[in-house]
Amino acid sequence: MKQSGTTERGLRRYNAELDRLMQVGRQTGDDVTAFMRVAVRSLTAMLQVERASIWLLRNDDTALHCECLHEAPDDRLSSEGILNALDFPSYFEAFKTARVIAADDARTDPRTCEFAVGYLDVLDIHSMLDAQIRDLSGLRGVVCCEKTGEQRPWHEEDV
Repeated sequence: MKQSGTTERGLRRYNAELDRLMQVGRQTGDDVTAFMRVAVRSLTAMLQVERASIWLLRNDDTALHCECLHEAPDDRLSSEGILNALDFPSYFEAFKTARVIAADDARTDPRTCEFAVGYLDVLDIHSMLDAQIRDLSGLRGVVCCEKTGEQRPWHEEDV
């Protein structure tokens, strides 16, 4: 991860957005879907990426299900997609063991390159930033941010 000259300013902006999301969380209460929609829209804007999504693990840890995907260029929300652990073993191992996956070049990064054919190439995704979703019971899923069109070096404040 490269460090940006605007780290302090970026962190202040990110912290302000996190504060806003905390307020939204209190307002939406038990409506998790409403909160996820706000969160993925916030991520695409904050990180200036075209796609942000929330994926939750099945109870048996064999697959991730897309609960909410925001495609910023069209402001489109969807919730379709399943990733099976058997099809993407390196990615599943990586996101289960690392708090964050910052893949500047997702097509060659060993943690994300399994997506190169049929996903990254089709959607023109070049960089991925994924973070674990955890609660008191443990790992629940992953938040994924994707940069299309060109590679994106992830900076410390992005992570």
